[in-house]
Amino acid sequence: MDNNITRSGSLPYEQQKMINAATELHAKGLELHWLHPKSKRPIGNGWQNHAKRSISSLQSGYRQDYNLGVRTGVWSQPTPGMALVVIDKDVKSTDPRHAMEAQAVVEQLLEYPQLYPSTISGRGNGSSHYYALADALKCPQNQKIASSKERVQVTIDGKAVLRPAWKVS
Repeated sequence: MDNNITRSGSLPYEQQKMINAATELHAKGLELHWLHPKSKRPIGNGWQNHAKRSISSLQSGYRQDYNLGVRTGVWSQPTPGMALVVIDKDVKSTDPRHAMEAQAVVEQLLEYPQLYPSTISGRGNGSSHYYALADALKCPQNQKIASSKERVQVTIDGKAVLRPAWKVS
Protein backbone atom coordinates (compact mmCIF):
# COMPACT_ATOMS: atom_id res chain seq x y z
CA MET A 1 0.00 0.00 0.00
CA ASP A 2 1.25 3.49 -0.83
CA ASN A 3 2.48 5.18 2.36
CA ASN A 4 1.09 8.52 1.18
CA ILE A 5 -2.51 7.38 0.90
CA THR A 6 -4.52 9.08 3.62
CA ARG A 7 -7.32 7.68 5.70
CA SER A 8 -9.90 10.09 7.03
CA GLY A 9 -8.24 12.75 4.88
CA SER A 10 -5.68 14.06 7.38
CA LEU A 11 -2.52 11.97 7.77
CA PRO A 12 -0.68 9.54 5.50
CA TYR A 13 -1.66 5.93 6.21
CA GLU A 14 1.58 4.90 8.04
CA GLN A 15 1.44 7.99 10.27
CA GLN A 16 -2.20 7.32 11.10
CA LYS A 17 -1.29 3.73 12.02
CA MET A 18 1.27 5.05 14.53
CA ILE A 19 -1.23 7.49 16.06
CA ASN A 20 -3.81 4.70 16.29
CA ALA A 21 -1.32 2.37 18.01
CA ALA A 22 -0.36 5.10 20.50
CA THR A 23 -4.03 5.83 21.20
CA GLU A 24 -4.78 2.16 21.83
CA LEU A 25 -1.77 1.63 24.12
CA HIS A 26 -2.50 4.84 26.05
CA ALA A 27 -6.09 3.66 26.60
CA LYS A 28 -4.67 0.42 28.05
CA GLY A 29 -2.83 2.38 30.74
CA LEU A 30 0.64 2.76 29.24
CA GLU A 31 2.61 6.00 29.58
CA LEU A 32 4.08 6.75 26.17
CA HIS A 33 6.55 9.19 24.68
CA TRP A 34 7.91 9.84 21.21
CA LEU A 35 11.40 8.77 20.21
CA HIS A 36 13.68 10.23 17.56
CA PRO A 37 13.46 8.47 14.17
CA LYS A 38 15.46 5.22 14.02
CA SER A 39 16.49 5.73 17.65
CA LYS A 40 15.62 4.82 21.24
CA ARG A 41 16.33 8.40 22.36
CA PRO A 42 13.24 10.23 23.68
CA ILE A 43 12.12 13.51 22.16
CA GLY A 44 12.73 16.39 24.57
CA ASN A 45 14.39 16.57 27.96
CA GLY A 46 13.05 15.43 31.31
CA TRP A 47 10.51 12.98 29.84
CA GLN A 48 11.09 10.67 32.82
CA ASN A 49 10.01 13.41 35.26
CA HIS A 50 6.85 14.61 33.52
CA ALA A 51 3.34 13.83 34.64
CA LYS A 52 1.42 11.36 32.50
CA ARG A 53 0.54 12.91 29.15
CA SER A 54 -2.99 13.20 27.88
CA ILE A 55 -3.78 11.39 24.65
CA SER A 56 -4.40 14.72 22.90
CA SER A 57 -0.95 15.96 23.96
CA LEU A 58 0.63 12.73 22.74
CA GLN A 59 -1.21 12.86 19.41
CA SER A 60 -0.40 16.51 18.76
CA GLY A 61 3.31 15.94 19.47
CA TYR A 62 3.69 13.26 16.81
CA ARG A 63 5.91 13.95 13.79
CA GLN A 64 6.58 11.79 10.76
CA ASP A 65 8.98 8.86 11.39
CA TYR A 66 8.96 9.16 15.19
CA ASN A 67 9.26 5.90 17.12
CA LEU A 68 7.13 5.15 20.17
CA GLY A 69 8.56 4.50 23.64
CA VAL A 70 6.91 3.22 26.82
CA ARG A 71 7.75 4.56 30.26
CA THR A 72 7.68 1.44 32.38
CA GLY A 73 7.18 1.04 36.11
CA VAL A 74 4.44 2.74 38.12
CA TRP A 75 3.66 5.11 35.22
CA SER A 76 2.35 2.26 33.06
CA GLN A 77 -0.34 0.16 34.71
CA PRO A 78 -2.30 -1.94 32.20
CA THR A 79 -4.00 -3.50 35.24
CA PRO A 80 -4.65 -1.12 38.15
CA GLY A 81 -1.98 -1.61 40.79
CA MET A 82 0.23 -3.69 38.47
CA ALA A 83 3.16 -1.92 36.81
CA LEU A 84 4.67 -2.89 33.47
CA VAL A 85 8.31 -3.91 33.90
CA VAL A 86 10.82 -4.90 31.24
CA ILE A 87 13.54 -7.31 32.22
CA ASP A 88 16.50 -6.48 30.00
CA LYS A 89 18.84 -9.46 29.61
CA ASP A 90 21.94 -7.89 28.10
CA VAL A 91 24.66 -10.36 27.13
CA LYS A 92 27.76 -8.41 26.19
CA SER A 93 29.93 -11.39 25.31
CA THR A 94 29.92 -14.04 22.60
CA ASP A 95 30.74 -16.78 25.14
CA PRO A 96 27.67 -19.10 25.36
CA ARG A 97 28.30 -19.53 29.11
CA HIS A 98 27.45 -15.87 29.66
CA ALA A 99 24.13 -16.21 27.85
CA MET A 100 23.32 -19.20 30.08
CA GLU A 101 24.32 -17.22 33.19
CA ALA A 102 22.01 -14.37 32.23
CA GLN A 103 19.17 -16.77 31.44
CA ALA A 104 19.54 -18.34 34.91
CA VAL A 105 18.98 -14.90 36.48
CA VAL A 106 15.88 -14.35 34.32
CA GLU A 107 14.56 -17.76 35.39
CA GLN A 108 15.03 -16.79 39.06
CA LEU A 109 12.97 -13.66 38.43
CA LEU A 110 10.23 -15.15 36.28
CA GLU A 111 10.34 -18.91 37.03
CA TYR A 112 8.86 -19.71 33.58
CA PRO A 113 10.19 -16.99 31.25
CA GLN A 114 8.84 -18.76 28.17
CA LEU A 115 5.33 -17.81 29.33
CA TYR A 116 6.05 -14.07 29.12
CA PRO A 117 6.02 -11.88 26.03
CA SER A 118 9.61 -11.32 24.92
CA THR A 119 11.70 -9.89 22.11
CA ILE A 120 15.20 -10.63 20.90
CA SER A 121 17.46 -7.61 21.31
CA GLY A 122 21.06 -6.58 20.95
CA ARG A 123 23.68 -8.51 19.09
CA GLY A 124 21.85 -11.81 18.59
CA ASN A 125 23.93 -13.49 21.28
CA GLY A 126 21.18 -14.23 23.79
CA SER A 127 20.13 -10.70 24.72
CA SER A 128 16.39 -10.21 25.08
CA HIS A 129 13.60 -8.27 26.79
CA TYR A 130 10.87 -9.92 28.86
CA TYR A 131 7.64 -8.05 29.67
CA ALA A 132 5.85 -8.67 32.97
CA LEU A 133 3.60 -7.04 35.54
CA ALA A 134 4.69 -6.41 39.13
CA ASP A 135 3.00 -4.89 42.15
CA ALA A 136 3.21 -1.14 41.53
CA LEU A 137 3.83 -0.45 45.22
CA LYS A 138 7.01 -2.57 45.14
CA CYS A 139 8.77 -0.90 42.22
CA PRO A 140 11.63 1.24 43.56
CA GLN A 141 14.13 3.06 41.35
CA ASN A 142 16.43 1.46 38.74
CA GLN A 143 18.91 -1.12 39.87
CA LYS A 144 21.16 -3.68 38.26
CA ILE A 145 20.03 -7.19 39.25
CA ALA A 146 23.05 -9.18 38.11
CA SER A 147 26.34 -8.51 36.46
CA SER A 148 29.39 -10.60 35.72
CA LYS A 149 32.36 -8.42 34.85
CA GLU A 150 30.13 -6.40 32.51
CA ARG A 151 29.66 -9.41 30.22
CA VAL A 152 26.14 -10.02 31.45
CA GLN A 153 23.60 -7.59 32.83
CA VAL A 154 20.02 -8.19 33.85
CA THR A 155 18.29 -4.94 34.69
CA ILE A 156 14.82 -3.48 34.75
CA ASP A 157 14.20 -0.62 32.34
CA GLY A 158 12.24 2.51 33.08
CA LYS A 159 12.65 3.40 36.74
CA ALA A 160 11.36 0.07 38.03
CA VAL A 161 13.24 -2.82 39.51
CA LEU A 162 12.22 -6.37 40.14
CA ARG A 163 14.00 -8.42 42.77
CA PRO A 164 14.00 -12.23 42.86
CA ALA A 165 11.79 -12.33 45.95
CA TRP A 166 9.07 -10.30 44.26
CA LYS A 167 6.06 -11.87 42.66
CA VAL A 168 5.43 -11.10 39.01
CA SER A 169 2.44 -12.16 36.99
